Amino acid sequence: MNACERFRTLVSDSLAGVDLPESDGPYRAHVGACEDCESWAQTVYWQDRVLAEMAGEARLDVLLGRVRATILNTAPAVVAAETPPPLRIRRPRTAWPRRLGAAAAVAALAIAVWLLAPRRPETPVVVRPEVDKPAGTPAVKDVDPPIPVPPEDFQPSRNSQSPPAPPPPVLPAKSEATAKTERPPAPKPPDVAEPPKDKVVKARPKADQVGPAIPPPIDLVERTAEQAIKLGVTYLKGKCDGLDNLKSHRELRSTELVLWTMAHAGVSPADPDFQRLLKTVLERKLEQTYTVALQAMLLEELDRVTYQWRIHQCAQFLVDNQNRAGLWGYGAPSIFVEDIATGAKAPSIRRPAADLDAAGKPKVKARVEVKKKRESAEGGDHSNSMYAALGLRACFDAGVRIPVAVAELAQKAWRDGQIKVDGGWCYGRHEASAHKAYGSMTSGGVGSLVIYDYILGKDWKKDRDIQEGLGWLAKNFSVTWNPGQHEHAKAENSGHHLYYYLYALERAAILYGTEQIGKKDWYAEGSKSLLGAQRPDGAWLAKEGGQEVYDTCFAVLFLTKATRSLLLDVPTGVRK
Repeated sequence: MNACERFRTLVSDSLAGVDLPESDGPYRAHVGACEDCESWAQTVYWQDRVLAEMAGEARLDVLLGRVRATILNTAPAVVAAETPPPLRIRRPRTAWPRRLGAAAAVAALAIAVWLLAPRRPETPVVVRPEVDKPAGTPAVKDVDPPIPVPPEDFQPSRNSQSPPAPPPPVLPAKSEATAKTERPPAPKPPDVAEPPKDKVVKARPKADQVGPAIPPPIDLVERTAEQAIKLGVTYLKGKCDGLDNLKSHRELRSTELVLWTMAHAGVSPADPDFQRLLKTVLERKLEQTYTVALQAMLLEELDRVTYQWRIHQCAQFLVDNQNRAGLWGYGAPSIFVEDIATGAKAPSIRRPAADLDAAGKPKVKARVEVKKKRESAEGGDHSNSMYAALGLRACFDAGVRIPVAVAELAQKAWRDGQIKVDGGWCYGRHEASAHKAYGSMTSGGVGSLVIYDYILGKDWKKDRDIQEGLGWLAKNFSVTWNPGQHEHAKAENSGHHLYYYLYALERAAILYGTEQIGKKDWYAEGSKSLLGAQRPDGAWLAKEGGQEVYDTCFAVLFLTKATRSLLLDVPTGVRK
């Protein structure tokens, strides 16, 4: 065996872990004289180093898995028993392999120490509005809680068999300002599925919650009229079962008012509650001015052709309950209503466009006539009289010919009852009551005079009494109280019957055809006031003289602009 072969055998034995004999000195010197052996030795030693580093990286993956598992509060992966032991390689005793091996060992040790060193989690940056917030910057409402950190003596379970967590994804570089304020989100348990982003997870009701869930109140700043209307309708539908037992002064029922409100708030006539209540009012005897007028308005809105027979009955009741002065009281049944034959009690099918007029209502082809057959001995007031005017307008639009004498006498009663000093109205005739004008009655006076001008074919825009009434409303405009002094209020500008007044104001403005009362946008200001006053359950209630169901109806009717403009209608029912 020559010197080259002997040298290469000794190198191989060294790499295999065999101790070199003491007599190998001459062969060690051979490498300095033989360029081929020196080149071969360098190649062999570098290959051996690469293999050693690859084995070290394999062990490093296991180490990283344990570190991540500890951070995530999960147990590290257990190395299988059959995992082969790490390679034991003895380095040659030459000077340059020893120096390279020492450097690699120091580097590996430094990396391991860096990975295993405990770290304190970054403290989240909390913006303190009173200290850190710049001028004009909105306050921070929610701050995420810090990531929970396991205690220093925490030891993960050794029985866990969960695999090591995958390495975190590489994220794009962030700016220095962003890096200071952001932190990674808290880890989620692996068995909890994250809901899709396009789905909204609804909160579960509490265990002690009784009855149907009430939607949470909407922030008053963000609430819209549409949302307030929906909340109001939800409240009203929850009261439908007890409406027959809910009566106010003079045993007035609220069923017709609730139906009238629901019809304008988007409730379908096919709704079960709507159908049940409608059946009740159609089968009920006509007895009171308020409810009969509201029923005529409702049926004309639903289908004035199909329900013309019932609207005809309503017109007969209203005409027969006008007193000698031209006013209406609470009303009494008229036997002449029963002389009018009954008809269909269900809405007709959707009509083609050719059968609709410019306002989208069914065209009235048949005209019916009503004659006054009795005179009421009951005293009258402006509250009942304003609703009688609304009912007569509905009958007129449905093709019922209103006697001219009835319309003219009613209009005269309103003119005679106006307080000439300021142009407003109170509950009764001013000479008899000596009361001052106030908002709800003045609004009713303006709307009623407009209706009778409309029925009689006159231009209400040139009506002086109407102009004076509008002047009073402009001078005393309010949407937060009933302006003036109500008969039952202790002082002027009270909240007595506030929502009753707002609905009357809506009718007066739309019937006349104006978006402003004086210089005030009546709807914008009124709706803003209503949105702020709605209760979490969807109801409204006046502070004085209020009733929840009635007040909620009046508020919703205002928000929906329930009154149909007279400018869209063509007079059809006036008696020649």
